[in-house]
Amino acid sequence: MNSIFFGFQARNKQRALLESLARCTGRSIACEGRFFTNCPQLLLSPRCFSEFASSRKENRKPSSKNVTIVKEGVANTVVRGTNYLEHKLLAEAEMKTVTQTMKQVKSDAAWKSLKKKKKLTVLTGDEQVDLESFEDMVVDLKSQLAHLKKREQYWADLIRIQAKSGAELESRPFKDADAEWIRRVTGVNTERRLWKPVLNSSVRPSIDFEKQFEETAGTPGRRFFLNLFLLDILKQPEFKRRLKIFSEIPLEVTRLTEDGMKLKLGGIVDYTIGLNPKGLDMFDIAPPKEFHFVAVEANVAWGSDAFWQCVAEAATLFKVRKDAGKIECRVWGVASNAKSWQFIHIDNSGLMWRSKELSLDLQEYQQDDVSIVYSFLFFVIKSCFECVSIGESRS
Repeated sequence: MNSIFFGFQARNKQRALLESLARCTGRSIACEGRFFTNCPQLLLSPRCFSEFASSRKENRKPSSKNVTIVKEGVANTVVRGTNYLEHKLLAEAEMKTVTQTMKQVKSDAAWKSLKKKKKLTVLTGDEQVDLESFEDMVVDLKSQLAHLKKREQYWADLIRIQAKSGAELESRPFKDADAEWIRRVTGVNTERRLWKPVLNSSVRPSIDFEKQFEETAGTPGRRFFLNLFLLDILKQPEFKRRLKIFSEIPLEVTRLTEDGMKLKLGGIVDYTIGLNPKGLDMFDIAPPKEFHFVAVEANVAWGSDAFWQCVAEAATLFKVRKDAGKIECRVWGVASNAKSWQFIHIDNSGLMWRSKELSLDLQEYQQDDVSIVYSFLFFVIKSCFECVSIGESRS
């Protein structure tokens, strides 16, 4: 159902008029400061409201010339001079506070004791009153949370509509993105942090891995080495064939800034690793973008540009998952030209971590060097698998 929006505060005396207008037009209504829906679509001018009010008072039909929708899909005229992003972030912060309060109430020892007594039917009259007070508090908090979610969605919808209404667009592909651009578009904190996870030194490649490595040594196609590592790890029995490599996945994200600019980051990712839905084979269409956890950039050149390209791809995966409302937004990145390797991690709070650069001799199988790279890549893929498992258990 479409919605009618007024660019002024709806007071109690106006409520009857608004409800009557909704019945007349067959649309739901929403007003600045007091909204009745969370899907903003249309704007009605104040003059239209005045015409409808006077026609109702004079017991006549409103003029079809005046009671019309004057603008459609233009969010920045709904609430003039309002920073939508600021309101959305405020609603998110309030949701977090209410959620934490609800957890505290539910974990209260007194409430748990009263609930236990209720099951045993040994509550006294005063205890029954106390229990009802706790339950009323939880109901009230749930109501607040539902209201805040609608409010957050309201502002998010306004941001999306404004983004489509002709905001000036500035776009960069992954290969041209730098730390500042990645931060501005995705919200990822790209400051330098050394990532030193505890690796499992007992992890070993398969029996055929060394032979295949030596057969590949000296070949011009460096992706062969990358494929060798990825496929060997994904075949490890503990992953239960639940993960899949997807090649050349298009990804992009946009963000509307406070000054009305629309920023875009996107491109093609060489490989991503993510959930392998049941029955999906290598020729099927890839699952939704938020199912992907690891971005792999296979680059012939090596240096700062290759690293930031991989960061841009991983940060885009992070924002895609965050925008989709996923609880687990952690993602990883692997930048490699086969000889040099660097690993990236973006945690749930949007902080980026980077490993030190690792090297391989592509002409000869050096077990110590291969083991370090293999263990690190195994750790990344295992972390991805754990995220997939967490998501499935929650759903």
